[in-house]
Amino acid sequence: MRNFKSVLFLVFLLLYGIGVCIGSARQVLAPNQSGMYEYLENAMSGYDVTTTESVSSIFKDNMKLFLCLAVGGFFLVGPVLLGGVMLVKGYSTGFAITAVLRLFGIYGITFCIANLVSAVIVVPMLCWYSSNTVVNIREMRYDRREFLKRFFVLLAIIFLVVVVDSGVRGFLSAILMKFLPNG
Repeated sequence: MRNFKSVLFLVFLLLYGIGVCIGSARQVLAPNQSGMYEYLENAMSGYDVTTTESVSSIFKDNMKLFLCLAVGGFFLVGPVLLGGVMLVKGYSTGFAITAVLRLFGIYGITFCIANLVSAVIVVPMLCWYSSNTVVNIREMRYDRREFLKRFFVLLAIIFLVVVVDSGVRGFLSAILMKFLPNG
């Protein structure tokens, strides 16, 4: 069973990587680049929030992710949703980081640090959660009590990861925005 979890972990990690590549390529190939960069530059230059507001905003976004993970871990067709979550998470990360780096050049890396730290925390845990959830669905689908017990333990762990990610990324985003050329 350990090998099955490892293979699933790698599959979910591969889906995230594919999402990053597609998001980066899509950002580069998107039409109306000048309009996109003008919007991004205006949004980032006017970005002046407190650390609390930043953490709160990221927490709200992360709760959407958490709800998708909860639904994906509960239903038999959930692994398909979890795979989609990994693709979308990778896509949005690739798109956003590529846009910031293209707009600000090497200085954009200061803002990307928050997303990269978040990816280091969240992506392995999402893959771990997803692979364990698939195993839980597969093994315990007929034993509802054991299934629910494992499901809620996995959910509690991923909730802690979401909370930690919100704090770390929110704090870093608020701090690092001050180092951007227009920030």
